[in-house]
Amino acid sequence: MFGVKDVMAISPPMREDAFVLNRIHSKRVTGRWSVTMLRSAALQTGIMLAAVVIFLGIGGQWALAGVEEIQLALLPTETTVGDIVDQWTVRCGKNGSSTCYYVRYRYVVDGISHFAEEQVDGTLYRTAGLEPRMQITYAPNLPTVAHLGAPGLRAERLLRGLPFLLMIIFLGLPALWPLMDLLRVERMLRKGTLVYGTLTDIYGYTSGSGKNRRFCVRVSYEFTAPDGRVYKGEQKRARRDLRGGALPSIGAAVAVVYVDSDHYFIL
Repeated sequence: MFGVKDVMAISPPMREDAFVLNRIHSKRVTGRWSVTMLRSAALQTGIMLAAVVIFLGIGGQWALAGVEEIQLALLPTETTVGDIVDQWTVRCGKNGSSTCYYVRYRYVVDGISHFAEEQVDGTLYRTAGLEPRMQITYAPNLPTVAHLGAPGLRAERLLRGLPFLLMIIFLGLPALWPLMDLLRVERMLRKGTLVYGTLTDIYGYTSGSGKNRRFCVRVSYEFTAPDGRVYKGEQKRARRDLRGGALPSIGAAVAVVYVDSDHYFIL
């Protein structure tokens, strides 16, 4: 009853009279939800990678410079002196109304020469024309990632990486969060013990409005841990299937995965 069939495969066997609030957790116990979560995360990761490829493909060197500036902001950096190899200008902007400045330079890290091409502002371009050698900032762990000039963020380059950051935030995190949550819960399942408690309070209510309107169930419960201590908890969950149906009565059995005093959750 109440969705208990989802967790019949765990050991010890699930009590048939136990109320299951979170069917997602119950499916994780049996392993069925793991496959679904992994497929969903893989799909979202694929979408994110496709978006990154399109972003870099359309933006080319311009977009890559923004990504490199983000890397320099996150990684430890060092400086060296490099040689200015070439510099040139290109008419850019709408109808060629502005000028873009480019500098190509060479620098050596651990005896290996690296070449880089960079779009710079007019001031840095003129400085490169006057000085055959200039300071280069690079990441020791990724020596191919560098920018011309002293350490510090280059705002104009960093802004080019803003679309990349937004893609990571809006596409990457939704893919990583379910995976991280899945690993956390499964780690608790490996370490935890299945114990039983009782419902001390339960009620259903409607939340949201319009298309976001949903039926939720809030429960309070208590259980006795293997060490003899009594713990109390409260949890809520959207349960559309229980709308208009009979909720379990106070005193009904609930299943709890217990790891320690700080880590436990109700199925």
